[in-house]
Amino acid sequence: MQIIYLNGPSSVGKTTLAKSLQDVLERPFLHISFDKVIGWMPQKMNNWVGGYTCSGFSWKSLHDQDGITMQELRMGPFASKMQHTFRDVVKNLAISGHCIIVDDFAFGQENIGTWKEVLKDFPVLWIRLKAPLEVLEKREKERNGRILGSSRAQYFHLYHNMEFDIEFDTDAESLNTITKKIQKKIDY
Repeated sequence: MQIIYLNGPSSVGKTTLAKSLQDVLERPFLHISFDKVIGWMPQKMNNWVGGYTCSGFSWKSLHDQDGITMQELRMGPFASKMQHTFRDVVKNLAISGHCIIVDDFAFGQENIGTWKEVLKDFPVLWIRLKAPLEVLEKREKERNGRILGSSRAQYFHLYHNMEFDIEFDTDAESLNTITKKIQKKIDY
């Protein structure tokens, strides 16, 4: 049983890496992402086009130090409950003996600390994925269904004082190289 925890901003390549790992790792790994958990929620709970919703997920427009608009993800009470459910699902899959790739965008040490507490009884490889801001924004524009400015907000708020076992720049290293490096750590 093994867990691979991928953390990084929107458009960094977490899902692409997770699928690549599923293809090459010897043991079968389940891929569970927070995006999939959001997909379980009724659409009416969330506002993905920009603006506020009181119970689910919504976006708040902010400006960075240069006055550039960014979109910060906000969680209402139902969204917060789903975040806890996400962790519970991962833990229960681990208890059942499954190998898991967690695809997440945890903000701050407190959120990572909660994950580490939930998964303390399991072997976890904690991986940070990053890319330059201009690359994230280019990828964000090329993808359907992404609100422009979300990767900028996540880029500036994702990694304060967080410790990971390994870190990859998805712009500087190829998907194949990253996948092989992780495979060497997992397939022993």
